[in-house]
Amino acid sequence: MIGTQFANYLIQEKLGEGGMGVVYKGVDLNLDRAVAIKLLPSDLADDPQLIQRFRAEAKALAHLNHVNIATVYNYLHANGQYLMVMEYVEGETFQAIVERRRRIGCNEAIRLTKQALLGLGFAHRQSIIHRDIKPSNLMLTRDGVVKVMDFGIAKVLGQEEMTRTSGLLGTLAYMSPEQIRSQALDARSDIYSVSVTLYEMLTGHLPFNGRSEFELMSAHLHTPPPRLNRYCPEISSAVESALFKGLEKNPAARYRNAEEFGAALEHALARPEQVVRSPKQQAPPVSPPASPGPVASRRAASPQPKAAPLLPPTLTQPRRAAEAKPLVQGQHRTSRRTRSRLYSFLSLAFGVAVLFCLFFGGLYQESVPMLLACLVLLYFLPILIAAVLLKRNGATVVKLNALRGWTGVGWIQAMKEALAEDD
Repeated sequence: MIGTQFANYLIQEKLGEGGMGVVYKGVDLNLDRAVAIKLLPSDLADDPQLIQRFRAEAKALAHLNHVNIATVYNYLHANGQYLMVMEYVEGETFQAIVERRRRIGCNEAIRLTKQALLGLGFAHRQSIIHRDIKPSNLMLTRDGVVKVMDFGIAKVLGQEEMTRTSGLLGTLAYMSPEQIRSQALDARSDIYSVSVTLYEMLTGHLPFNGRSEFELMSAHLHTPPPRLNRYCPEISSAVESALFKGLEKNPAARYRNAEEFGAALEHALARPEQVVRSPKQQAPPVSPPASPGPVASRRAASPQPKAAPLLPPTLTQPRRAAEAKPLVQGQHRTSRRTRSRLYSFLSLAFGVAVLFCLFFGGLYQESVPMLLACLVLLYFLPILIAAVLLKRNGATVVKLNALRGWTGVGWIQAMKEALAEDD
């Protein structure tokens, strides 16, 4: 097919292939500009009703002039083939980004999705639904602009529904339940497909899977999507709730339009999460004691003047916590001192072992470089020990060693002083 000319369009290279045809890069010989050319498969080209629908849809799609939509230039029949000529977009599809990066960060994924929703919202207002939204049909240009591509199987609302007995139109992994059931579609079907795409961008996984087409259809119709924290615990519950509303099985439970979906994602991204506080932060504040009244009146009101008054719980808890605090700090100090001494002993043993290996290796092989390396390692052994100590002690060893001029003699005292800091 490379080098074939259809009317004034010359095919140059293959870009991709899908269930609805093969997309090529070509050139418009009349205008000398790059274009994307999609050839419909021969099995679809044999359906007169399908050809009539495509012709009507191409006329409608020609009016979709939006920054986030790849423009349709032409639709023609040449050399026995039906072609859709579209704007050629240089960039990377969402599918290629996910395959390269495995996952896209939450902020970036929502920002890209909102651009796609702007383009789809414009198409929906023109009474056109895409019906095949998926990562490979969303392109990120080099300028950071998202382009919705391939309106080849789009449906113009109000026209007769197209029937096809050989299979479903679209990509099953991203189809809405009503599209699987061949029911009437509206903008909410595209919102479902966008939600599946966003789920894959955030997690690197599809929300619905199956070993066969039947299992995949059943998952779309009946199985709830896995929670996002299964793959990415850092995503907030607000973002998950906004996304899962777009994945509702019932179209009436989804967002009514793309603008509402985009606003919900933006609001979820800006919504602060509830911080789980520690027990110390959760303890109720100590309430100030009430101002004491006259002693005589307080004694008269007390039914048991000789009994010692009990302290309120708000006063007893902080006192107990304060009494337990020195014990916890002492345990932490002892544990840290023990770890520091253990690390220093292990590092010293390792350094000495390396020194012996280098020394005897140098003597056995009569290698002067190995003996020199042995001397260098012996000279800088304190630095190796300091590197495995706790950060504060390690810094102390380096400072004390530097004050002694790295003589190789005072570093033992520096280690002792550093370890004695925790005593």
